[in-house]
Amino acid sequence: MTYPTAVRLPVVDELLGRRVPDPYRWLEDDEDAACERWLTEQDRLFAAHITSWPSSRYFRTQLGELQEPGGALVPVATPPVWRGVRRFFLRRDKNAELPVLVTSDGTQECQEPGRVLIDPMALDPTGLTLLTAWRPSWTGRLLACQFTHRGSESPDLRVLDVASGRAVDGPLRPGRPTPVAWLPDDSGFYYVTHGAKSASRGVRLHCIGSDPAAGPLVFETTQGTCRWPSAPTAGG
Repeated sequence: MTYPTAVRLPVVDELLGRRVPDPYRWLEDDEDAACERWLTEQDRLFAAHITSWPSSRYFRTQLGELQEPGGALVPVATPPVWRGVRRFFLRRDKNAELPVLVTSDGTQECQEPGRVLIDPMALDPTGLTLLTAWRPSWTGRLLACQFTHRGSESPDLRVLDVASGRAVDGPLRPGRPTPVAWLPDDSGFYYVTHGAKSASRGVRLHCIGSDPAAGPLVFETTQGTCRWPSAPTAGG
């Protein structure tokens, strides 16, 4: 078997005083003739060998079914995330366009279908609103969830009461999708904010029910410069 030649180029970046080689950067440019030629040769190599794989027909059938209109022809579920007595998981039902976020408590069997907490299609029947991230609090009482609209990369961050499904806080607008780190007592969480310039980022503490703009800044970086203000507490 002969693989296409991937040329190593002498491309080196200097980042924070360190030299970082990137010899295959040319493979990131889909419009580059050399990259296009390499991809074409890879496709030919794959096509020449896939017919000899005993499982190729099986996988072709499975992938074909999953690509049918409606997304998934068979139910799909993610592994559960346990918080307190509650478990949370994504489930994509047969012919569903988007997955839903499901929760159930510890009194139910694991095979129990659970209760739909967030259904993006119920929020927006056009399918243009996506649940891009979610993080339950440590007790499982609250859920931080991020929604994006019409392909935007700037999410709305909201907090739901899990028992009722109602929004109890937000929206916060971090600028880009962000990790969420809950405090142990559910009183708030840390999250990352992005400024107008992509090089500007900060870590803020948000206390539930407070003004998002008033959240204390814990850490900030701008143009490679880091700043550590005095560490805040959940109480203020």
